[in-house]
Amino acid sequence: MLLFLALSGCTPEPDPVEAQVIPQISAPRLLRRASLDLRGVLPSVAELDAAEAQPELVQETLQQWLVEPAFQERLVLMLGEQWHTRVEAFPIEAWDYDLEDQEYAFERSVGEEPLRIAAHVVATGQPWSQVVQAEYTLANPMLQEIWGLEPLESGEGWVPALYQDGRPHAGVLSTNGLWWRYDTDVSNMNRRRIAAISRLLVCHDILSRPVSLGESASEDVENAVQTDPACITCHAALDPAAAALFGFWTVIEYSEVEHANYHPERELLYDRYLGVEPAWYGIPVSGPEALGQAIAADPRFDDCAVERFSEALIRRPITREEQASLGASYQGVVLEWLPELLASPEYGAQEVRLLTPQQLDSALLQATGFSWTQDGTPMLDLDEGGLRQLTGGVDGEQVKGPQAVPGLTRSLVIQRLGERAARSAASQGPIDIAQWHWRLLAERPTPEELQDLEALHAAVLAQSDTQSADAAVLTVLMRDAAFEAY
Repeated sequence: MLLFLALSGCTPEPDPVEAQVIPQISAPRLLRRASLDLRGVLPSVAELDAAEAQPELVQETLQQWLVEPAFQERLVLMLGEQWHTRVEAFPIEAWDYDLEDQEYAFERSVGEEPLRIAAHVVATGQPWSQVVQAEYTLANPMLQEIWGLEPLESGEGWVPALYQDGRPHAGVLSTNGLWWRYDTDVSNMNRRRIAAISRLLVCHDILSRPVSLGESASEDVENAVQTDPACITCHAALDPAAAALFGFWTVIEYSEVEHANYHPERELLYDRYLGVEPAWYGIPVSGPEALGQAIAADPRFDDCAVERFSEALIRRPITREEQASLGASYQGVVLEWLPELLASPEYGAQEVRLLTPQQLDSALLQATGFSWTQDGTPMLDLDEGGLRQLTGGVDGEQVKGPQAVPGLTRSLVIQRLGERAARSAASQGPIDIAQWHWRLLAERPTPEELQDLEALHAAVLAQSDTQSADAAVLTVLMRDAAFEAY
């Protein structure tokens, strides 16, 4: 009932006397939440049984999941919701590299490059500062081939690699993937890029500042950004930091050579075009490497890491009080701090969190063997011709944050997804209704619920066969509010 009320926006007002007590979900539901967050799949029946029998051991299980390979893959998707690099539009397209039939793979490879660095830093227990100081990038075979990167390890997946074009290595600040997403031109001169990394790494959204030009507006833009008080409010921080990135400044549109390569001959052009010395919020820097060091030393950097990872797992903006409480034990290594976050009342709170399209896809694939694909492309991770936006996902361009409450298009997608996944599961043999209820929802069915599901099964069986009756029951379970929320 509480879940239904929350989904419908009718959550009861908390009792003022108990306002400081955060209601918690059950141990099996907490295990389900964490499994979907950290592994992208539903827990097994055996894992749910163990959580029910010994709830005090759940946190120990969660810590074990933090060192599984699946966690690094989940980090890529969680960070992607904030970094907005998993888009379907870049300055250069797949056909520029003769990859016309690999558009999806190309777009995800480019967009995930900076996310892979960040996920690698976290999952391997490195200090978060390495995200802007790592002397390598992460690249898969496609990126190694099209950009001429030198892998530092063998392997078919994502491995550490080096650019060979003379660029300084400064973690994500040296990646084509980040700068192709936040591209620039001859007039913007890297300012958009600085606004992006300021938002992502120190949680300061320069573009959210109120600007009032009034009568002071000038037609001489280049002069105004240095002299007009209304312009200086932002440009005093933007322009010096942008000056450190001129090696990545592109002046030719639609050229894969121009966009894919570093340009050391342009590093000093900041003096001509911006008229300022490179600096990060008043701290002088000499290029991308020094910029990364200055960002890592910024007092806001650690606080922002707490905020970003807390919001990624709690699935909502956190308050200043929550940030202070959650970050009390943070010492710069995200992996060492995450167990504290997972054990916090905020993470286990009885709040509605909707499964992302990617969680729906991976969970149902593992549980039923079905994944909604077309020509090998996962439809729940694609926007143009796909279903990511329609299911409430973040595309990074039109939709900047995950859907918080159910909607019509999401419900329609889940209906069709549930029907197909149910048929896939039912084709594998007769089902145990109570076991599937437990597996999909992490809740034991009440006698009344079990009776209703058995009645549905009998009604369908009277007109069809066992497989159809099984599929009907599973479809109902997959459309339950407790399934799409976690």
